[in-house]
Amino acid sequence: MRQRPRRLGISRQPRTLSTGRKHNSRWKLMKDFESILKKNNTEIFISETRLSEYPIDSDSTYTRSVTETGYMIRTLKDNRLGTSTSNIMDKEAIKKTAQLSLASSKHAEKLPKSFSFTDTKGKTPVSGTFDNTISKDMDTLSANLREECQKTAAESGIILTNGKIKLTEFKYTIMNCLGIEKTERGTYISAVIDSKADTKQPLAELSSTYIKRTYQKSDFTGWLKNRIDITKKCINPQKLKTASYNLILSPSVAGPIMLDTIGYWASGKSRLDGISLFEGKENKAVASPNFTATDDPTYPDAPSTFSIDMEGTKTKKTNIIKNGIFSNYIYDNKYASHADTKSTGNCKKATFMGSEKIYTAGNFSGMHNLSIDQGTEYLESLLSNFSGIYIEAVGIPSADHETGNFGFELRNAFLVDKGAMTPVRYAIYSGKVQDLIRDTKTMSKEREIVTDPMAPEYNSACITPYFLIENQKISAAK
Repeated sequence: MRQRPRRLGISRQPRTLSTGRKHNSRWKLMKDFESILKKNNTEIFISETRLSEYPIDSDSTYTRSVTETGYMIRTLKDNRLGTSTSNIMDKEAIKKTAQLSLASSKHAEKLPKSFSFTDTKGKTPVSGTFDNTISKDMDTLSANLREECQKTAAESGIILTNGKIKLTEFKYTIMNCLGIEKTERGTYISAVIDSKADTKQPLAELSSTYIKRTYQKSDFTGWLKNRIDITKKCINPQKLKTASYNLILSPSVAGPIMLDTIGYWASGKSRLDGISLFEGKENKAVASPNFTATDDPTYPDAPSTFSIDMEGTKTKKTNIIKNGIFSNYIYDNKYASHADTKSTGNCKKATFMGSEKIYTAGNFSGMHNLSIDQGTEYLESLLSNFSGIYIEAVGIPSADHETGNFGFELRNAFLVDKGAMTPVRYAIYSGKVQDLIRDTKTMSKEREIVTDPMAPEYNSACITPYFLIENQKISAAK
């Protein structure tokens, strides 16, 4: 089981753009930033993050209520890009951070002469990304969701062994020497929950991740009841024999391994590093003809739906694979300059474990929302005529981003015979993602949004159906 981050019982005093030294108003601070832009070839990224986090287990008193503001200054000098960050919001700190950014450029890698900060105006229209209800009463909503979670679990006879509920509000602003100043903001409700059906049956357990951008669209109780129902069905799992089976993979299994591989192989970084498995395959078949994948930063309610990327470039939909044919790479400004092309609006910040300190994270070319086209049949219909194994959850759903190899233990799976389902476990499924997308027979009509349980906010997500793949080897665990 993937280790959860340790919860800290701390509450930090807010440090926002309107605070700092008493004589520094927000307007004055923005003027201080603007003065830096006039002196150097510079970009400034400012982020403000506020969160409220409650543990699921009723015995715990550790809660977090945090507000964090800071900025990253990037300075281009002699085609070298220096970087420095700070969370001290006053004139002298801003000046010093700018000096450090300029000094660090001397030791940075040499970039192509075509590199430039974002110079395009405007933003891409998006919806369902910000909710005033979350913004206004974050702590109360967090506590209410925790109480609702505990009540639902108690009524169902389920034990919640670990997890947390978190509400987050964030805002980031990009300013640069080319006259760009753009702001994006958003909200999140996220939950990571471990549930167990019976203390005498420790194998009947399930780890689940929930993510929504707005409270109005949240169906937290319905989601939790579904996860509880799956947990209960997994009591007394049977052993499997080593053999080849037809498989149905849930979004929580397929989504993460698609992000680990397709999301990486399509990035400008992997192409520059010479390790993209899509290199040399432009306009060639890399998947089944029924497989289409798009990077969609406009998908409502998805974790990485943004009107601008984290360099201020307008986001846009990018076809990655169309009917099995590889189409396009994705780029930020840096990797676009190496490829002698333009940014596709895919600058991301490498946030770790949902860190509120977004401004400290390095830039990279990454997927927003990897959207995989749906099939024509609902899961219920697929299962009614299916003989094989339906895999709902595995130990750690991940794949090697260079080779595509994966291998994981079945945690919540069922042997299916035309609708009749028997829980199974004690088996390993291994393979390659490139083979999986090539051998996919069909997908379900319904899709789910899946993201990294360690860092569900901000980061890349996968909007994916259930996958039906034939003739896959399952090995019995020893």
